[in-house]
Amino acid sequence: MNENAENNIISKLDILTYPDKTLSQPTTPLDNIDGKVQEMIDDMTTTMYAAPGVGLAAIQVGWDKSVLIYDVSPREESRVLHVLVNPKIITREGEIISEDEGCLSVPDFRADVKRSEFHGIFNSSVFLKLFNNLSLFHK
Repeated sequence: MNENAENNIISKLDILTYPDKTLSQPTTPLDNIDGKVQEMIDDMTTTMYAAPGVGLAAIQVGWDKSVLIYDVSPREESRVLHVLVNPKIITREGEIISEDEGCLSVPDFRADVKRSEFHGIFNSSVFLKLFNNLSLFHK
């Protein structure tokens, strides 16, 4: 466990950093969502907020499943956690924009990353049925 003194949050998981070879491994789809998966998502959430970060992929904590969490809210009071399970980008629209971004797995490094302005994301239907009622996914 790691502690972030600024936010007084204790992370549950260690974040892998470059050049850890796990980070370059492909992930596998998540087929079943149960209590253990929810616990892992909760631990990832605590870890991401403790870092502090705005996003965390399961592979970054050594879990080889296709799961991503993110929260781009500006303040703790307005947190809106998004959980994507088995996401696939199906469309890209708008201008190509460049943003200065960082990555929790590559500490102390930032770079301009070019992305489409909008992305259409498809999520596992199992995820939407199970987690929509828990307000973990914001449409």
